[in-house]
Amino acid sequence: MTKVIELSNGNLASCSLDKTVNLWDRHTGDIINTLEGFDSEIKDIVEMDGDNICIVNHDDNAFMVWNHKKELEDNCWSMEEHEDAITKLIVVNQKYLYSASADSTIKRWHPRSAATQSQITY
Repeated sequence: MTKVIELSNGNLASCSLDKTVNLWDRHTGDIINTLEGFDSEIKDIVEMDGDNICIVNHDDNAFMVWNHKKELEDNCWSMEEHEDAITKLIVVNQKYLYSASADSTIKRWHPRSAATQSQITY
């Protein structure tokens, strides 16, 4: 396991080197849901509180947005605009996601629209 976070509903989410993301009932320890099928290890996960969307960063230039409250159809989408590996994800004001990359850019995203809104080159 590479990271565990508490979700806004009190349950837990974990990401792992085994290429899965699990949602856990924190009271029973049972797995509630699993997202799998990644090509590489998953190294980071964050949640946008209020929207109940988990963002999963895997080992390339893209990240996935997973609406873990929806059924399996149409609950995941990928965002790819960096030219090199994403090194960090953070949520600001529970609305925007910032991604930093080895391509020397920071991008601001609005995950519901699946589009970047601005870019900083450093």
